[in-house]
Amino acid sequence: MSIDHYSAVKELWAATEGMGLRSIDDSEEGIAQFLGRNPQSNFICLEGDKLVGAILSGHDGRRGYIYHAAVKEEYRKRGIGKKLVDEVLKSLKAEGINKVALVVFDNNSSGNAFWESLGFMERTDLEGFTSTYREDVELLSLEDNSVILRGKEALREKYRMRFEVQKVHATLVNRMVLGNKVIDQESVSGIKENEQVKAIAIYEVVDGLIQRVWFLHE
Repeated sequence: MSIDHYSAVKELWAATEGMGLRSIDDSEEGIAQFLGRNPQSNFICLEGDKLVGAILSGHDGRRGYIYHAAVKEEYRKRGIGKKLVDEVLKSLKAEGINKVALVVFDNNSSGNAFWESLGFMERTDLEGFTSTYREDVELLSLEDNSVILRGKEALREKYRMRFEVQKVHATLVNRMVLGNKVIDQESVSGIKENEQVKAIAIYEVVDGLIQRVWFLHE
């Protein structure tokens, strides 16, 4: 994939149900930067001169990340999506990356079914949770913006008990994207016994990973 394909790819993404787009990261400039950092791991599918599928991927040196996989609805069930994913996994493996993660909305039933058919599984464990954060992530107070903790290891230790003992699990209810900020409304189990808790999470995303986060729950 090259930036010359941007207009057709953006049109495909906009027409794909369940696709979350960000105004900055998914702008032409943002995608050009992403392609520049990951020149070998992004692919499109053409039917003649018509673009019918696309997928983005990159890595941080240890783990790969897949974004915005899409196939035009009338071209699905032909193996195009699987072929795109196979090409991504092959390209990442060539760069020494064997672990790959992605994010799918909980209410995107067709998307979840597709990824599960390829052997991907929902990660509800601590490592799955922290894999979406940068090494220098900051957890901040929503009240005064003070730093509560800094660094992925500190984040991992803070949430270890919640995952290993309380079995905390968050279900995405709604999402709003404003520039590089992602605002999630979540329903969380495990914080209070036999009760779902309403929560808000605000994520600041840099290069596809969470740099800063603010949490608020009942």
